[in-house]
Amino acid sequence: MFLDYIFLFVYTCLGMKLFHDVCYKEDGIINENTNFKDFYSSIITLNIITTGEGWNSFMHDTMTDKGFMASFYWTSFVVIKVYILLNVVVAVIFEKLELVTIKKSISGDMVYLLGSISNFTATWEKFDPEASYHIPTKKLPAFLMKLKAPLGVGDAMLNKKEK
Repeated sequence: MFLDYIFLFVYTCLGMKLFHDVCYKEDGIINENTNFKDFYSSIITLNIITTGEGWNSFMHDTMTDKGFMASFYWTSFVVIKVYILLNVVVAVIFEKLELVTIKKSISGDMVYLLGSISNFTATWEKFDPEASYHIPTKKLPAFLMKLKAPLGVGDAMLNKKEK
């Protein structure tokens, strides 16, 4: 965004230098509100043109007095400004897509984690039916064998026995 403001400032100063003496026309778009007489009017004019509103009319009004230089000024302004704005829009879209992707991957991991926790509690209930929050040490190998991966080794041992 900083680059955008510098670009706007440079083109505002350049517009004041080139078009400060362009005459108002009755049917023209350059008038007392949109002109290059001072900095404020110049920056307002360029902000109007940034939206794409009638920039070619501004170019035609200034080309009658300044010729090729006006054509180059307006064409370069619009192309560069649109390029900068397009990059900002694309960056925002990619940022949103990245956030959505991260949220989806976290959701998948959370589901896996919740499944592992529910498996752990179900297996623990079998080894501690009184809910005393502890099991004897001699039952720990059997507990780990019944518990599914990643917390236990039950699935891994079943796969070994089948082979």
